[in-house]
Amino acid sequence: MLWKLLAGAGALALAAFLVIMYGNSRAHGGELEERGKWQAAQLVAEKTNGDQRVANEQRVTAAVAGWAQRFADRQPIILRSHDTVTAYAQTPAGAALCLAPERVYGIDALDRALFPAGTPAGAGAAAVPAPAGAPPG
Repeated sequence: MLWKLLAGAGALALAAFLVIMYGNSRAHGGELEERGKWQAAQLVAEKTNGDQRVANEQRVTAAVAGWAQRFADRQPIILRSHDTVTAYAQTPAGAALCLAPERVYGIDALDRALFPAGTPAGAGAAAVPAPAGAPPG
């Protein structure tokens, strides 16, 4: 009877050991499966990120190229405008408008003549008359 009891206990221990090992192997297999799914998702995310970076760089390159082209297209207009102003300044009418910087002093003198320094703003102005026939108040 002791042998049967020992054999039964051994068989039970072996069965428990096998169940535990089977559970561990399934858990390990599940972890590996999840890790594989995560790595696949990570690769897809990295590829998407890389594609977005390439698209962004292409947009920046296109924008810079467009700006450079527009600037190059404007350059002859700027030069032509500068030449037009220079030619106009050499005419008598242009010379009258394009006076030397001393003309600013003339504007300052006119301001001093119109608004003396001792006169506060609005001190010389008379009161606004009321319209004829308007009620007081």
